[in-house]
Amino acid sequence: MQFLTILTPLLAAAVMATAAAPVQAQNRGDEALLQMQQAYRKGDRARLTQLLPDMRGHVLEPWGAYWELRARLDQATPQEVAAFLQRFAGTYQEDRLRNDWLLLVGQRRDWAQFSALHPLYRMNDDREVRCYA
Repeated sequence: MQFLTILTPLLAAAVMATAAAPVQAQNRGDEALLQMQQAYRKGDRARLTQLLPDMRGHVLEPWGAYWELRARLDQATPQEVAAFLQRFAGTYQEDRLRNDWLLLVGQRRDWAQFSALHPLYRMNDDREVRCYA
């Protein structure tokens, strides 16, 4: 009986600590997201890259990843863009980045890449992209 008296508070503490860990991680992700939003608005690429790891696993990670890649899209490789599009397939951010990339590829007159990506563009809400098409 003495053993159970000691064990019960320890088990309760362990359960509470385990339950609190995801909440703490979520709170860190929330804070990182807010900081990333501010950095994106300021055009602070370094800060975006620094904060991105804190977003891993957060429900709004696609926004953080979008802001980070969008801020440096002019320097991104087609492979980086393809990896983002694949990783976040089906999300709003995937198609938004596709829109941004299509604009850049169109400006660069890379018609082979434009032609490969354009059929996958779902929103079709950008006049400039339609013009390039």
